[in-house]
Amino acid sequence: MRRFRWKNWCLTAVWILLLPILAIGTENRLRIVQTTDLHGSVDHGRLARTGTLIEREVRDAGRDHILWIDCGDLIQGSYAMTFDNGRKAMIRFLNHFACDVFVPGNHDFEFGSAVLLPLLRSFRGTVLGLNLVWPEAPVKPWKMFRRGDMNVAVIGIAYPGLERMFIPPVLGPVRTSDVRAQLARVMPEVMRARPDLIVLALHAGEHHRFESGIQLYDLLRSYPQIDLVVCGHSHQSEAGKPAGDSVWLMQAPPLGGGIAVADVMYDPDKLRVTSLKTRLVRADGVPEQTEIRALLDPVNRSSRQLGRVRICSIPCELRAPEKNESASALSSLCGRAIAAATGAEVVFYGIGSRYRQAAGPLNRFQLYLLLPYNDYAVTVELTADEIRRILEEQLSLRRKNGSYQAPYGLRFTAARRNLCGITLESTGRPLEPGRTCRCAFSSYIFAGSGRCPVLHSIVKSKSAQYDSRPVRERVLEYLQKNDPAAGGMQSGGPLPRKKENHHDR
Repeated sequence: MRRFRWKNWCLTAVWILLLPILAIGTENRLRIVQTTDLHGSVDHGRLARTGTLIEREVRDAGRDHILWIDCGDLIQGSYAMTFDNGRKAMIRFLNHFACDVFVPGNHDFEFGSAVLLPLLRSFRGTVLGLNLVWPEAPVKPWKMFRRGDMNVAVIGIAYPGLERMFIPPVLGPVRTSDVRAQLARVMPEVMRARPDLIVLALHAGEHHRFESGIQLYDLLRSYPQIDLVVCGHSHQSEAGKPAGDSVWLMQAPPLGGGIAVADVMYDPDKLRVTSLKTRLVRADGVPEQTEIRALLDPVNRSSRQLGRVRICSIPCELRAPEKNESASALSSLCGRAIAAATGAEVVFYGIGSRYRQAAGPLNRFQLYLLLPYNDYAVTVELTADEIRRILEEQLSLRRKNGSYQAPYGLRFTAARRNLCGITLESTGRPLEPGRTCRCAFSSYIFAGSGRCPVLHSIVKSKSAQYDSRPVRERVLEYLQKNDPAAGGMQSGGPLPRKKENHHDR
C-alpha cells in the first residue's frame, strides 16, 4: 500500500514538473497568406508561380491553419482580361486554392458592376466590403473564421469613393458609404463575438485618404483592437512594419511577384497573441504550378491569337504627349475617334500609358498597350468661357506633368500662362464668347478622378451623355474605317507659342 502511494506521488511530482514544458505546445498557430494587385497576371507564368507559393504554404502549415486573403485589383491589367474567359480564369484561380476572402479593388469595377457581379457570385470564398452598398452582391462587412483552435475576425474595406472614378452606367447600383461610420457600426459587433485575432483587409493603400479626409493610421488609432492590416493598391510591397501602437501591417508584391505571409501564435491561457512574424515570399525562379498552368494555357492561346490580328499600318510613332507638347499623334487619334463617335467638336483626352508604338504595322494587342484602361467618352455642352478655363488648367497640368488631358479640335497659342487666338478646327473660326460647343471627356476624369478641380467644378452639374463603347473600341473602329496616313496623322510637336517682345518679359 505504501509502495503504491509512493509511486503515485512520484508520478504526480513528475507531471507537475513537466507542466511548464508541456504548456509550451498549447499555443495555437495560424498562417495568413495575402495576395493583392494580381491584375490579371495570367501571362509569362506569373499566376502559375504564385499558385506554387500558395500550395507550398498550405502544405507546410496545413489547410486547417491557413487563411488566404486577396485584397483586390484581380480582373484587370492584361489583354486577356478584356475577354470574359480571362476574367473567369482569375476567379477559378482563387477557387482552386480555396481562397477565403476577396476584397474588391477599384480596377475590379472597370468592366462594370454587371460584369463583376456574376464573378463574385461564382467565388466560393467570402467577399468582404463594409463600405459597399450593393444589395444584389454577396458582400459582407466582416466574417469570423475558425482556424485550428483560433477565432479570427476579418473585416473588409473595398476601395472607397468609387463614384469619383466611374460613371453611373459603369457602376450601376453600386455605391460606397463612409468608411469611418461603417467601421464604428461594425466593430462593436465584432468585439461581441470575442475573436482571438482581428485582421483588417482593405484594397486602399496605407496613405490613401478616405471620404472624410482621414487616412488608415487615423482609423487604427481609434481601433487598437485590430492586430494585423493587409492592404494593396500602391504596388509597394511591405514585409511588415508597425502601423500603430499594437497593429502590424504587410502588403504582398503586385502583379504575381509573390505573396505576403504572417505566422501567428496565440496563447489561449493568456488570451493574447504571443508572436506575429511577417515575411515576403518572392516568385522569382519558382516553378509554375501545373494545374494552374493548364487552366491558363487556353486563355493565353486565345488572347495571343486575337492580339496578333492586324489593324492597320501607322505612319508615325504613337505615344503620350511629351511635357513640351500640347498633343501627340496618339492623343490626336483618340480625339478624332471620340469626335467621330460622339459628334463632339472639342475633346479633352489624357493618355494613361507610357507605352510607345513605332511606325509600322499595328495589331490589337499593341493598341491595348497604348490604351489599357476601359474608359468611355462623356459629352456635355460647354460655353466658350468654360472651354477656355478648362484649357488653361490642362496646360498648367502639362507644365507640372500631372493628369494632362490633351485638347483636340482647338487651335491656340500660349505665352507663359496666357492663351490667345483660340480657334475651333471644325469651323476655322475663333471661339467667340457666348458660343456653346459639344465637348467630350474621358469618363475617368469626368467622374472626378485626377487633379482637375476646375474641370470637375464645371462639368459636375452638366447634363451628360455617355458613350456605350470604350474609347479603345472607338479608336479601333476609327482605324478600320480610316487610313491613318490619309487622315493626316502626325507625330505631334511642341506647343505653339505667341511671339513675345522684350516688354512681355
